[in-house]
Amino acid sequence: MSWKSEWKKVEAWWKGLWEKAGAATGLAPTGGTWPATSLASCWEGKNAEKRHMNTLSPKFTDEEAERRFRWASERGCNTVHLFVCNQGDGEGSGYSIYGGAPVLGKVDKEAAARMERRLRTARKLGLSVALWLMADDSAKWNRTLLGNPRQYAADLKASGLLGLACCVVLGLEMDEYMSAAQAQALAAAVREVWSGKTGTHHTSGKGTFAGLGDVLFWQTKTGLSAQEAKAQTAQAARFGRPVVMFEMARQPARGLCEAALEAGAAGVGNW
Repeated sequence: MSWKSEWKKVEAWWKGLWEKAGAATGLAPTGGTWPATSLASCWEGKNAEKRHMNTLSPKFTDEEAERRFRWASERGCNTVHLFVCNQGDGEGSGYSIYGGAPVLGKVDKEAAARMERRLRTARKLGLSVALWLMADDSAKWNRTLLGNPRQYAADLKASGLLGLACCVVLGLEMDEYMSAAQAQALAAAVREVWSGKTGTHHTSGKGTFAGLGDVLFWQTKTGLSAQEAKAQTAQAARFGRPVVMFEMARQPARGLCEAALEAGAAGVGNW
């Protein structure tokens, strides 16, 4: 069976998934049909110099944010992945729904309005939005958030951003800074305010907290061959969740993405 026929099955699966998510959030589907959330390109340049996941940062202008969204759209992407809190992971980091360092219970109105404005720009371009709640290289901020995950979840709801999301991912490389108890508490808190799909992500080759989410975002070592990308997709699928082969390289890698999709991946992050 060709990878194209398999891909049509994947597209149909995602379309149904996000239609349910749209109904759960009460948000009218973009353009009359809910877009498949499967193709994304999150890094650009040598060794991920350009971090598209940080496009909500105030260190970029609205014009630059729109340019980045258009870059994704012109590549054939249907999704953008965006951090709402990132202390130190890459270009543009040092921002949150609190403006800067988290002060739980005090969402910064200007920061939230800027983020919402940019999410609407992405949605108008036909892009689905996956919100990522925490980044790695953000130890101090993450400790604050994990110290009271229910308040963080309540603040996310108050920010108004969840109404524009299609998926909420609990964190990047969760196993690097969360205990099992912390991960469980965060997942439970998010479920209280969000009835759509959730995702988990871990360091390379791991799925420690996969059972806490609906979708597993999988990271691998870099330098994969197409056959290795297929093998990694099969390894991730053993966790019993739809798999997004999220980070196989530090820049676009279309060939690896096509190999992963052929092997049954539900989505990719290096399109």
